[in-house]
Amino acid sequence: MTTLEFREAAEHDVERVVELCNVYERAVAEEPEILSAEDLLRWWRRESERRLVVDGEELVGFAYLQRRHERWDGDGWVHPDAFGRGVGGAIADWIEARAQALGSPEVRIGILRADGRAACLLRGRGFEPIRTFFRMVIDLVAEPAQPEWPEGFTVVSAEQGDEHELYEVLEDAFVDHWGHASRTYEEWLATHEIEHELSFLVRTGDATAAGALCRRELFGMGWVDVLGTRREFRRLGLGEALLRHAFRELYRRGARRVGLGVDSENTTGATRLYERVGMRVAAASDVYAKKL
Repeated sequence: MTTLEFREAAEHDVERVVELCNVYERAVAEEPEILSAEDLLRWWRRESERRLVVDGEELVGFAYLQRRHERWDGDGWVHPDAFGRGVGGAIADWIEARAQALGSPEVRIGILRADGRAACLLRGRGFEPIRTFFRMVIDLVAEPAQPEWPEGFTVVSAEQGDEHELYEVLEDAFVDHWGHASRTYEEWLATHEIEHELSFLVRTGDATAAGALCRRELFGMGWVDVLGTRREFRRLGLGEALLRHAFRELYRRGARRVGLGVDSENTTGATRLYERVGMRVAAASDVYAKKL
């Protein structure tokens, strides 16, 4: 009989957890999202709780719980060798119980759509699907051309001291998006790592119209972390120009694949924009929720 133990994960456990997460991704995804130790540590540095799931001394799973304003949301990974041993159910139960103990009014768990076991498991525990997100990628076979900017708009890389301007434009750009909750500058900064040469501001006159935060590497590729245009400047082509600018700058720093995450029901037409510039859906993730 399997006897599972949940142990708090420490930084010295990161390599074991990375290996487990990547083995799981390769087992269920056609295009796995490959984590590095630094990727994982970025998550761990946020307000979160982390548990190794062990059977004896065998690492069979990993559970993660992160604070999102008044709510706590979870993720879980199971080693393929442990499928069918009750590990996924134990992780889901721990996430739900711990979120409730922390006072969360609801708990959400994200899963890869390709993992049918996880969907059945969550539905059996009263969770319901509420949203789907896509991971989209593009392979850059040559340096992208300079984008064409609408007249009167210029793009610059963020400098030290521009962080608050980035916060204001990106928070404003996402204020009407699903699930958005306003954050203070300090809360926003705590969940973003700003690589200044890959963070961009689009300006016109005295106004900041759009912005983007990119990373040289995340999940084994260049990454567009956040990209948004303020409502009054939409439908001018700024989003496409900024995205193409990001591709070019990432390519010049060694990226040959670039990815991003997007809400599949985004009301601004982001998914269509990404497809228009050559991106494709590499994976779909479904978010399940349960009231507590």
